[in-house]
Amino acid sequence: MLLTLVVSSSSAYAQDRSPPADASGKGPVLCVWGIYQLIDQHTRKCGWVHNAVDSAVEAGIAKMDAFIIENSSTPVSQQTLDEKKLTFASQVPDNACAFKPGDGSFTSMIWGMRQGDPATVTSDIAELLSVPREPLMNPCL
Repeated sequence: MLLTLVVSSSSAYAQDRSPPADASGKGPVLCVWGIYQLIDQHTRKCGWVHNAVDSAVEAGIAKMDAFIIENSSTPVSQQTLDEKKLTFASQVPDNACAFKPGDGSFTSMIWGMRQGDPATVTSDIAELLSVPREPLMNPCL
């Protein structure tokens, strides 16, 4: 649902055709960017204590922003990306922070993603961005 915001507002995708799929073997940059937005925006809205994974997520978002701006066939500005980030922020429900870790909720899944290894986040982003290409959404989750 929230991840489609990235695609639905892009003029690069005509409504009469399927969105193109990333064939690089590295992954769809816009999909990962959207997932990282969800992690970052939930962390902010819920007021969770900032941890090392959060720092790695923020750094990863900045690197993906630069990749998207540099590699998009349709011009994209930092301002456009920042506006999309606000859209993600506005879509985190008010009750998102009322959860218990492991309860199976979406927020619990986001919480769990923040408990990993920051070095893994950093290396995963480096691998994702290692091949210049059009940043695409598909295949996503």
